[in-house]
Amino acid sequence: MTTVINTDFPRPNADQLAAFKTASTALIYQAVGQRGALNSAIKPLRSGFRLLGAAFTAAGFPGDNLTVAGVEISPGDVIVGDDDGVIAIPYALLDDTIARLRQLQEEKTRLLHRFSSTAPPEDWQALKAWE
Repeated sequence: MTTVINTDFPRPNADQLAAFKTASTALIYQAVGQRGALNSAIKPLRSGFRLLGAAFTAAGFPGDNLTVAGVEISPGDVIVGDDDGVIAIPYALLDDTIARLRQLQEEKTRLLHRFSSTAPPEDWQALKAWE
């Protein structure tokens, strides 16, 4: 049997990866349409650990799909991990996810700004929705 490693697949560029550098996996999960979260049994080795990178090809039989903790991973997908969990963002959804992530981050910033002064109870409820 001949081993063939596919090196011809789309890869995220530096700007695409940078968009996920500081975002929590919880917010990314919302941005990607509540998909791609790996099984919650996957935990960081230590608190504060962060993972960000692109998936690459793995040895296997032609046509095999790699599934990690219940999520299918393809070369070029972006993998992000933090204390909240690990999420895989399909390469084909990167640009849409980044756009939605930016919207959510702006909305979160606006909400937090509202708390810089005395906040009424309805604002606290809005903030709890981000948890």
